[in-house]
Order: sequence, then structure tokens, then C-alpha cells
Amino acid sequence: METIRQRTSGNKGEKALLVLRHSGFVGTLLAARTDALSKSIALAG
Repeated sequence: METIRQRTSGNKGEKALLVLRHSGFVGTLLAARTDALSKSIALAG
């Protein structure tokens, strides 16, 4: 289960990076926030 979860968040991370390139500074803040959320969810799970 962990491996699947990590692959999924890896794909989300790559998408976040692509979005980030296009949207600039606001994208940076959103990506950092999303990353923090996914990490806390992973820790809670």
C-alpha cells in the first residue's frame, strides 16, 4: 500500500512542478502548501 501511495504522490508532485512553472510565485506557495498537506496526510496514515 505504501509503495502505491508514494507513486501517486510522486505523480502529483510532478504535476505540481509543471503547474508551478506556469503560474509563478503564487504557484510556489500553493505547491508548498499542497506538499505540506500531502506529507501530513502520509504521516497521519
